[in-house]
Amino acid sequence: MSWTDTASETVFWDVEMTDETGQTAEALPAGAGRGDTGVGLRVSNSYTVPGGVTRCFRVKARTERGTQGCLSEKWSNRACATTVGSIRGGAGLCLDADAAAQTTNGGKVQVWDCNDTTQQHWNVDNKTLRSGAGKCLDVDAATQTANGAKVQVWDCNGSQQQKWTVQNGTIRSGAGKCLDVDAATQRQNGAKVQVWDCNGTLQQTWNQTP
Repeated sequence: MSWTDTASETVFWDVEMTDETGQTAEALPAGAGRGDTGVGLRVSNSYTVPGGVTRCFRVKARTERGTQGCLSEKWSNRACATTVGSIRGGAGLCLDADAAAQTTNGGKVQVWDCNDTTQQHWNVDNKTLRSGAGKCLDVDAATQTANGAKVQVWDCNGSQQQKWTVQNGTIRSGAGKCLDVDAATQRQNGAKVQVWDCNGTLQQTWNQTP
């Protein structure tokens, strides 16, 4: 994470860091957690998060006039993942990475009775959906614009087929298709998850459950 103040007056800031449960994590290095910028200065600071952990940051700023928050200040940062928890389909089953293949590229994504297992945990991070096993929800690259294209898990790589927009009860792919469950089997464990033209049907309805 990095943060930069571009205000035209002195700004004082504090940075708080917690783990994903909201508990205080390790202390920020000396000088990284607070500071001030003089008029006209452009001061930056940064902190590298250790591998394999999630850290949440809150930057609080205050001007000499007492203004708090980031009203006129511009801060550049990469926010931590927002925990989504489970994602429930319109038929009441949860988005699920097949347990036997959840750590394998190409692992099947399906719907299953909601059970709060790792394979049903998903995080939103920079428009990706990251599984509990650390893989990204992915559409088969060769067919991502076709109805019925396979949805799978894959190593996160920032490609279009791993971009998703959660909006108004739908989950849209980078190619503009909607995340969809096979209509004939949408109430069955193991039903296929695919992409399809957005049509507002039950099989394209998804709700996030923390």
